[in-house]
Amino acid sequence: TYCSYKNRFLEQVSPSLDGLLYHRLSLVEDGSSMTESAAADWIYGGAYSPLDLDAGETSSWEYIFHPCQNRDDFYRQGMAYGHPRWSYTPVLTRGGRFEAVVDLPQGQALRELRLYSTSTATELIRQENITNEAVRLESGSSYTISLQRLEPGEHKLELGLEDGRTDILVWNVLESIDRILEKRAEWLVNNNFGGTGEAERPYAFRPLSNQGESLGKVAFLLMKNSMAKAVPEQVAKAEIAAVLDVKEHWFEGGDFNHPRPLYGEFYRIYDLDYIGHVFYLLSRMDGSLLKIHSPREYLQWAAEIMCLRLDPDRHSGQREQDESRLNGIFVLYILDLLEALKQSGLSEEYKRLLTLWEQFGRNLETGIQQYEGAITEHFYDNAGFGPTCETLCHLGNKEEAQRYGQLILANIGFSNDYRVQNPDRWWEALSYMIHSLWGGLVAGASRVAYEFLGDPEYLEAAYRSTMAVFNCYDWNVRSTPRRLLPGEAASTYSVAAPNLNMPELSRNRFGQSVFVGASDSLFASLFSGVTGDDWDMGEELVAYLMGFGTTTYLYRDPRGKMRCINGYIEEDSEGWIVTSYAAYPSRYVLLEDKLEYRTTEGILEPRVRLAGGGIFSPCL
Repeated sequence: TYCSYKNRFLEQVSPSLDGLLYHRLSLVEDGSSMTESAAADWIYGGAYSPLDLDAGETSSWEYIFHPCQNRDDFYRQGMAYGHPRWSYTPVLTRGGRFEAVVDLPQGQALRELRLYSTSTATELIRQENITNEAVRLESGSSYTISLQRLEPGEHKLELGLEDGRTDILVWNVLESIDRILEKRAEWLVNNNFGGTGEAERPYAFRPLSNQGESLGKVAFLLMKNSMAKAVPEQVAKAEIAAVLDVKEHWFEGGDFNHPRPLYGEFYRIYDLDYIGHVFYLLSRMDGSLLKIHSPREYLQWAAEIMCLRLDPDRHSGQREQDESRLNGIFVLYILDLLEALKQSGLSEEYKRLLTLWEQFGRNLETGIQQYEGAITEHFYDNAGFGPTCETLCHLGNKEEAQRYGQLILANIGFSNDYRVQNPDRWWEALSYMIHSLWGGLVAGASRVAYEFLGDPEYLEAAYRSTMAVFNCYDWNVRSTPRRLLPGEAASTYSVAAPNLNMPELSRNRFGQSVFVGASDSLFASLFSGVTGDDWDMGEELVAYLMGFGTTTYLYRDPRGKMRCINGYIEEDSEGWIVTSYAAYPSRYVLLEDKLEYRTTEGILEPRVRLAGGGIFSPCL
């Protein structure tokens, strides 16, 4: 894959819309240009060898390019050209159930199914013949496969047809996600927190960054500790970082009225979104866990920061005034913050913030038909249209939310390889990639769109893209040169291979530090002081925890069959038993029947029963 582009970063034009991706079939590429990727990529390992032809021997390929209107149209045309059509579980957790349906083209027959998977204990690739697991449906040309998987790791399912052709699915089994989150939290406090021995910003979480996105680690620690049994050390270090680093670094003298111009002549309005989130999450913590200030004081700070963020008149610079009118991740918590202010009796703060929020909503709605909501500091970006779709949903503007929702669906995409089902931000890497922060936040916006708009396509896209983000945390992934230890992370996963712009990115995990040695002089200067792979991380885990971290969804497909997202279902004589994959399962939703089940606060229920009459109950 190659991105042909003109770098117009300094002109405030996002290269994500200024470049075109090209793909080529290379008959001479044997992996020598990307030896590490070729050695690690067991899934596509056979593609790293040359084709040897004897004298007079020929080989031919045929490719058909055809426009398509949407995903269903894509698959209809694929079937017409002889491709099988799959519907499958892209990611599940240890002990979960992989389910797939394959529709074969007319005149085709199933020969065999082989499943390849990695072992967590050895470097061996396990191979299983699971042809007998395929159950033929009444239609005669469709099969279902259902497999329970007890061990985590990457999987490749290979379908063999009678005419000799093959097709594959690439899917993944994760550790239980609560374990992934606990290991991540342990890693952060043990490896990324600066401490008093550091000369520069001693209480900050590493790697250091002036961008607000770097605060995601603090937000994640607080969110996780509010949903699971709190670990006092984790809360303490998050609070210290917020008060002694964040407050002092981003504001002159710690004064919220005077943001520090960390970018030379300006400060980023977007940074305030993340800072406000940190202090709001601190306000939600049990007061006994906080050592510096009270929850009420942190709530007031969050309100102060958000009032500054949303008020153009509070900023002297034109850039800051313009950015205050743009959308951002504050939509994740603005309504909760308003409710908390109201319930806490902070009436002045509540009235002031509510007025600014309503004004922001009116301004947003005046420009949405021109897609002004998709604009960020670098012009059109998924960091704009993702939150804008979510904001429009909260404002009740469903028609316009659907316009932005279509951008989300196009951005997420679909594939037989779960790693490709992600909201891509390939401009930084010049590569089609999962970027943990915006991959997770745009996926979260798609989930919110489903709850407001009701179209299961948003739910399906939200789940497959949310789970693809865990490629940046999954220590059982073996197909990439960059291997992770439990709790370790990398902020980006490059999907394409070979990547002809930077071969070392080919199906690899990395952070912004990879660009320090880039041939592009602009990238080299932008990232010259960057170290570490886990940049811009954590806020996407908060978005996960607010959605799929607690909630499992049921819906009916076009055939009327009950389906499950973020879990699996088993039918019996009394209805369905629903098993959740959520880290902290406490909510079950069947939106089309207006059914919702929430557990008592603090109680987790990984399995519930849905009776035929439409009643959820604990599964005893």
